[in-house]
Amino acid sequence: FDTNIKNLLRTIHPLDREAIIHSSATADILLTIIAVDNGYPERTGTGTVSVIIKDVNDNPPHFTQTIYNAKVSEDAPVNQSVVLS
Repeated sequence: FDTNIKNLLRTIHPLDREAIIHSSATADILLTIIAVDNGYPERTGTGTVSVIIKDVNDNPPHFTQTIYNAKVSEDAPVNQSVVLS
């Protein structure tokens, strides 16, 4: 992240949710912002920004087979697990 003279917080590169999840438990980023004035003595203030990275469907699904088969009984209960073969 970067900030400019207009106090605009922006990313310096695209955020990739999958890459962030691989390096941490969630795709959320917590930033602590520290502001410092030019006075004497220096005074500071802090704030927290929470960035929630939502997923974009940028990766196609991958399957190990081309075709899957399954049989489900017509009287199977709702939420019944189905084993694919």
